[in-house]
Amino acid sequence: MSDPRWYDPETLEIVEQAPSADGKKMVKCTITHARKLGLVPSVTSIIKEVLTSGQTLTDWLINQHVETAMAFPFDGDILDEIATDQYKRMVKAKAGEYGRAAADEGTRLHGEVNRWIEDGIIPTDPVALRMVNQIQARVTELEATHGTCVKITTEEAVGSKEHGFCGTPDAMLHFESGYRIIADIKTSMFKSFKKPYDSWRSQLGGYSIITESSPNTGLEQWVFDRPTGEGLFLQHEDPAKWRQHFANLRDCFFIQKG
Repeated sequence: MSDPRWYDPETLEIVEQAPSADGKKMVKCTITHARKLGLVPSVTSIIKEVLTSGQTLTDWLINQHVETAMAFPFDGDILDEIATDQYKRMVKAKAGEYGRAAADEGTRLHGEVNRWIEDGIIPTDPVALRMVNQIQARVTELEATHGTCVKITTEEAVGSKEHGFCGTPDAMLHFESGYRIIADIKTSMFKSFKKPYDSWRSQLGGYSIITESSPNTGLEQWVFDRPTGEGLFLQHEDPAKWRQHFANLRDCFFIQKG
């Protein structure tokens, strides 16, 4: 489990370091610093700490091992303890490689999309290019309702001390009508993907809490297939339910972290 990411609730800037106890150097920001400085956690930190530390993570790990076993079926003697032990170790190792490779590929594709949004660099990678082309088509579709999209940002933080958390959406679209859309970008494997995971919907629930008083804000999940770049543009369903879901996770986080 990675350490929580902390934000300054006034400036909405990420705080990665804080003064050491003796004040002589800067060190990695911890829960102790957060309490002392009045920092707030990120949306994803709350979800990872409370939700994915339990059954969701367990299910994910099981799936990695099952898919590895399917890809590398055992062809030895089931009664041969040495052979079965070797096979188990192989599956564990391959499952770990599979998970890391998937995470790395998702990060790479996110980076390609960010470079296009921030610097206008068109991806040469065919998968990332297909993602970008579909995002452009989605923006054009939205412009028919909300007017010209005047800008798309990737580093625009939202949140406050009042809400108790902050976050930096993957993309925020601003339209000339004053309407905006917060888009959460995910990559997955469409051969096994059926619907957004609870953690994904809870993340939009967190953003929904922040934007509840802003009626001109929409929330969408943009999900792309890692092998092909094929995309799904999903509206945030049942926002009241997932606002409450995230609010409960936030309260659990506060209790667990004191």
